Amino acid sequence: MMNFRTAIQVVNNKVRSEYREPAWGWGIRVALSVTPPLIYGWLYGESHGAEWMAIAAECVSLVELKGNIGQRIRLLLSAFALGLLSCLAGSFAGNFMLVNLIGMFLVGGMSGLFKNLGDRGMGLALSMYILYIISSAYPVRTGAELGERCSWVAMGVGWAVLVALCSFLFIRSGTPYRRTIAAIWKSLSSLAASAGKGWDGQQARSSIREIYLKEKEVRSTIDASLYLFEETADMVQKHQKNIYALTQSRKAASLVSLHLIQLSETAATLYNKANSRQLNILMHSLFRSIELTGSRMEIYLLSLRKEEKILVISRIERIRKIMNMINDLVTTSFPHLDRELAQLVVLTDRISKLVERSLELLEQPGEKRVFSSYSLIQTLYILHPRYLKQNLRQLFNPDSQTTRYALRIGVSTLVGAIIAYVFFNDHSVIQESDNRVVARLSPYFTGHGYWVPFTTIIVSQPYFGATLKKGIQRSLGTIAGIIVGTLLLTLPFSSLTRIVLVFCSSVFMIYFLRRQYSIATFFITLLLVGLLTFEPHFSPDLMITRIACTIIGSVLAIVAGFVLLPAWDK
Repeated sequence: MMNFRTAIQVVNNKVRSEYREPAWGWGIRVALSVTPPLIYGWLYGESHGAEWMAIAAECVSLVELKGNIGQRIRLLLSAFALGLLSCLAGSFAGNFMLVNLIGMFLVGGMSGLFKNLGDRGMGLALSMYILYIISSAYPVRTGAELGERCSWVAMGVGWAVLVALCSFLFIRSGTPYRRTIAAIWKSLSSLAASAGKGWDGQQARSSIREIYLKEKEVRSTIDASLYLFEETADMVQKHQKNIYALTQSRKAASLVSLHLIQLSETAATLYNKANSRQLNILMHSLFRSIELTGSRMEIYLLSLRKEEKILVISRIERIRKIMNMINDLVTTSFPHLDRELAQLVVLTDRISKLVERSLELLEQPGEKRVFSSYSLIQTLYILHPRYLKQNLRQLFNPDSQTTRYALRIGVSTLVGAIIAYVFFNDHSVIQESDNRVVARLSPYFTGHGYWVPFTTIIVSQPYFGATLKKGIQRSLGTIAGIIVGTLLLTLPFSSLTRIVLVFCSSVFMIYFLRRQYSIATFFITLLLVGLLTFEPHFSPDLMITRIACTIIGSVLAIVAGFVLLPAWDK
């Protein structure tokens, strides 16, 4: 039977999954972006155009939305522009082998450079290379064909942008900011748990390295918050009550981390000098209470529920009671440790007061919904040209590691395109449907050779070890996904099966993307098999070709990571 602590943990996890950037929510956003175009094509006989809509919508929906309203809108508009330009360039370049090979090199290199933009850059790179590679595999020859395709792609991208806007316009304006601060408190809770481990004598105490790694997690969460929300407490005007309160709250969490590290060091000194079982138990209780305080603060920041605030206040009172007990014990039994005791009292009191201050700050502003908190002028300011200049400057920042990675991925993508041309070349260059030409297949990608450069870009990572691991996981997941996806689409009612396949694989792909990449690749492949159905029938030869291309692309990325400007994992 589930004990009380386990039950509380389950409830807390549900709250966290509800209020963070939820994987299920993101997955449903992808599914709602991709599936309706396929349904439209099925109902109105526009399957070819609907497929381009779905592919374009997928590219934009795979962009993870982070940051405030301005950052999200700029991200979506950038994905819109990149997707449309990539489709235009790929549809033209696919007619000329040399031009397309140069394009493959540039697309691969730019995908590496987008790493300079962090997580947001990863999503933008997807919008670029997916549409370029697929468009170049199915080039067009006339302006009318190009215009028709670009219109379908524009509608698909526009639909995905609309779905994305609807997904966050009704959240409270401070929610994205509070999520990053909640992540700091979560890492503080882990640090307190690591610092208090073993004080009760039931297990070994944490090593210096274990505590250091927890400190590193705290710094990483603080850096992530600063990366998404560059404002600091001294930069924000006090009349901006909401932003000012949140920046002060982040500052309080950062100060708690410093005091907690000092508290851990002072406690270690007491442990060595006192050697008291009773004191050790009290210190374990103190760190446990700080751990629970951090955990409750995380949930309060995510939910702003009054009952969570009451729980945080009770944890603060618990910390003070335990500190009074430690004070009485040390004063009576270990008077020679008065200096360490005084420092312990000061640090604990500061932590308690910082938590209380953070609660006060979060109580002050009244957050409105996003759609009602931005005036027309504020919304237009989101598109100020200075943001474009900042992103371009950051994109082309001459960082040596990123530049080496960009060159490596560009060359390996170029080699992958050449392999596709040499080994996956046939002469069926026209695809027809209902007596009309719907796509002119590139003479070097008709055997689905475009899966080679496509896989190469996905698998390539900045460091060799990560590339090797991802290559193996990608190959295993892709092989399983291709086999299962191909067999599913041979079932009766293939159109309906395809829609269900795309919807379900979209949701589970995002869910497992944050948990286990090998399983995520299985669903990624199912999604791609469902989307890239330009041929009316599936055959064992096509399945084998896709598997071979995936393995070749993975091997190519791994080899390039080893021999071409390698960067080794630390």
